[in-house]
Amino acid sequence: MSEVSVIEGILAAARKEPVAPPAAIEKTEADERQSLEIARLSLENEEIRSSLTRNSNIHWARIIGLALLFILVVCWLTTICVFLYLSGRQYEGSEKTFLQLSDPVVIALIGSTTVNVIGLFYLAAKWLYPSAKEA
Repeated sequence: MSEVSVIEGILAAARKEPVAPPAAIEKTEADERQSLEIARLSLENEEIRSSLTRNSNIHWARIIGLALLFILVVCWLTTICVFLYLSGRQYEGSEKTFLQLSDPVVIALIGSTTVNVIGLFYLAAKWLYPSAKEA
């Protein structure tokens, strides 16, 4: 210890004030900076982890949603095919068909089904591959 430090210590003891050595002050500032850096990195790590979890959840939701959409479209198209088959199939030995649909109704059925299927797949593609502005 230097003489100045000893004198300061004696004066502080006389005034009953605690005196911290200069090295201890520097050490606490360095410790404080280090703890702030650790806290910042911890928050950054937590943000990245939550982002990865959110992206993983979105990925699985999209997979499940598209599987359900595929099942819906397959069932829808199968039903339309059955209606079209029944509207064209005749009883044996008769001119009557199983399902009596007029030509405009069959055309509307085919047209609306085509538009709906294309629209569903367009929406699914927009949801699967969002543009940079939407993401």
